[in-house]
Amino acid sequence: METQIARQATALVELNQQVGQVMGKTRTLGTLLDQTTERMATALQTHGQALRASIELTEGQARDDLRQARLRLRKALLLVVVTPIAVTVTTCALIAVAAWSWAQMQISAVRAAHAQEQIRPSPPSPPPSVRRSR
Repeated sequence: METQIARQATALVELNQQVGQVMGKTRTLGTLLDQTTERMATALQTHGQALRASIELTEGQARDDLRQARLRLRKALLLVVVTPIAVTVTTCALIAVAAWSWAQMQISAVRAAHAQEQIRPSPPSPPPSVRRSR
């Protein structure tokens, strides 16, 4: 019986040592698990911040692109509206200048013709008796 008690005591000591080793490994694994969890949480947080920054950058870039597109659209609309108006105003001005020049030429021609009529001697008027017989 003593040998059996000694064997059981030895087995109990070995079991105690093994349980101690398992407990040590469990603590080490728990510590590693905690560290890994912390690293993952930090990595997730960093990734989330990077993702938010990327989204903000993309949104900012999209806003800038939209602002530039609006400016280009305004310029294009301004050209579409201003160009026909400018062409119309220029055409009307040219027509007015041409009409004024033509009118001045006509006035000059009438004045010249009138001046020539005054320079020519008028034909002698027939006597009053000849005028009545006609």
